[in-house]
Amino acid sequence: MIEIALITPVYNPTEKQLNNLVKTYTSLKDVISCFYLAINVKSKNIELLKEKIKDFNCLIKIADDNGPDDALRNMAEDVREEFTWMVTCGELIEMKDKDFLKKVDKNCIVFGNTTFINQNGNNSTMNPKKFNRFYKYKIPILNLSSCIMSKDNFFKSTPTKKFKVATDYEQILRLYNLNLNLCFTDSYKLTFFNDGNSVQNKVRGIAEMYCISRIFYPENNLSRIIFYTAFLMKHRINPFKFLNELTKIDEYIN
Repeated sequence: MIEIALITPVYNPTEKQLNNLVKTYTSLKDVISCFYLAINVKSKNIELLKEKIKDFNCLIKIADDNGPDDALRNMAEDVREEFTWMVTCGELIEMKDKDFLKKVDKNCIVFGNTTFINQNGNNSTMNPKKFNRFYKYKIPILNLSSCIMSKDNFFKSTPTKKFKVATDYEQILRLYNLNLNLCFTDSYKLTFFNDGNSVQNKVRGIAEMYCISRIFYPENNLSRIIFYTAFLMKHRINPFKFLNELTKIDEYIN
């Protein structure tokens, strides 16, 4: 029997986010060995959170941390299962069937459908084919909350806190460096609710994506410049603001 740990970093959850967490736990109750919650000690509603998840097999760790990536690292020593599945508090996972369990393997990343819902009600769905369209200098379309992988690979790929916004992209590139197989499944879907941060930090996020790509794949400099120049033009991003953010990031990480 494959044992999977679902890990959730938590900080100041709203009641809606808590309700989504309960729905996710309910949907996955038959396939998850243990639910792990890494709760920031400064969070509000901790007692309400405990009450809502009391009917599930949970391990709760309340500690001080420097953000969700740090919380996940702190929880690592407590995870007993061989495989991990990370979900952010407030996101929603709905399971259709258990066929995906046949694909779970230590050399694979199993990922499902992801729907992104913005604050204005607009939504978009991740195209699984684009997930595999990765040319070293590009960033794949991927939400890590839809992914199941071995515990060892998950923590090998954990970001090093160099960056302030695009830590997901750093982890994605670390995962690609591990040369794992990508296995898509339609057995479950994840709904991601955009809180607006990715829009507000758009320029900085893109600048950090550029820097992360430059660190991991320095040999693809010409391809990277062409790609990001086209990207800025397509999305009508002010190149001077982009270059200004690059300068700030270089000063920050060097």
